Amino acid sequence: MAAQPDYFNRWDSLEDKWSAENVIHLVDPETGTQDSRCYSDETVYRRELERIFARCWICVGHDSQIPKPGDYFTTTIGEDPVIVTRHRDNTIHVMLNQCRHRGLRLCRGDYGNAPSFTCSYHGWCYGTDGSLLGMPHNEQPKKHFNQAEWGLNKVAKVDTYRGLIFATWDGNAPSLADYLGESTWYLDAILDRNEGGIELIGLQKWTLRGNWKWGAEQHASDFYHAQVSHVSYASVYFPQATINRLKPIGEPEYGLQYSSPALGHGAGWMTYPNDVELGMALQTHPREVFEHMMSTAWPTMRERLGETRTDKMAVVHANIFPNLTFNRGQGYMRLWQPRGPNETEVWNYLFVDKAWPDEIKHAWQQSMARVFSVAGCLEQDDTENTTVAQMGVSGYIAARTRLNIKMGEQVDPGEFDGPGDISYVYSEYALRGFYRRWLELLSD
Repeated sequence: MAAQPDYFNRWDSLEDKWSAENVIHLVDPETGTQDSRCYSDETVYRRELERIFARCWICVGHDSQIPKPGDYFTTTIGEDPVIVTRHRDNTIHVMLNQCRHRGLRLCRGDYGNAPSFTCSYHGWCYGTDGSLLGMPHNEQPKKHFNQAEWGLNKVAKVDTYRGLIFATWDGNAPSLADYLGESTWYLDAILDRNEGGIELIGLQKWTLRGNWKWGAEQHASDFYHAQVSHVSYASVYFPQATINRLKPIGEPEYGLQYSSPALGHGAGWMTYPNDVELGMALQTHPREVFEHMMSTAWPTMRERLGETRTDKMAVVHANIFPNLTFNRGQGYMRLWQPRGPNETEVWNYLFVDKAWPDEIKHAWQQSMARVFSVAGCLEQDDTENTTVAQMGVSGYIAARTRLNIKMGEQVDPGEFDGPGDISYVYSEYALRGFYRRWLELLSD
């Protein structure tokens, strides 16, 4: 008789202790197995907030959101609310959205322009650089009070890459350049297609009943789901579509995947068919968008980035560890904002090249809303997957099962000239890389 899984192991008495030697058993990247409690355990989640979101470089937005001095927007790093501002000297500041007097949420709007921020409780007023400017009845004596010491709590470091704004609370964090590593070669394929780069022109937010890692890991590694999850959409245009082939006519599709096991970043793309051929076949954009791509955008990109990143990398899905994702083919950037082990806020930005004509930007925005907005025909498939996946790991026994992430290994990419470890697109090599970094941070 086969041995039964050990559901009732020593971890049951250590649920609230998750020491480094216990955490290390959650994932085995070498053999490709993973404990379901990665997604459902409250204590593991609290450890993520401390060891990942309070220490890593986290993307908080893009400089196109704050073009002028006084502009600001609010977002979160993990569950900590922050204000991102452009100060009058043009510097960018990222500050905890918390009054230093009684702890109230200081700024409650999503974005705007203001010379200062005033707390609605007792009127403490702060500058756009976080300095405490004053408060009512400031003439009253306050023992041991030094106004200069009571500005807003600020992140330890702020830096940008191609307009993306990153922040970290950790003063000992490596430079942003070191943190991103060779992933910038892939980021440039998304952010640097045109002189002037990208701009964000839309944002949707919705709540997802699932752990934040489902969305992050899918964009790092998972093209595998497309034929299965989205077959109902594909079969409208290709009645012959199957769960084994995305494009049922012509040569079989082929693609590659990038992984940085040391840094946790990942990406995937199709090398055949190309962006235009695949997009026109699936009608993800109107014809005028594809005409602009072929006549103007692609020649510009080819001259700027070379043939590989223009003609041999279609769609391009990517994740910068931990929670920043992109889909180049559909033009969205996402932040998977954690709200507990079983809930995520999806911040879905639409990005376009600044140089594109306004009518192309508008057409692109309409097609993204139709396909990958909260009610988009493909987004609904992905939302259902995440919701049901979370349901599947949330029971007592279900949370104690091992999951399989064994698919795919590193391969010789042939003529592909991109950096990092490369596997085939239908692979979980980058998924294991994501969890190798995740495990290193949680067990350090």
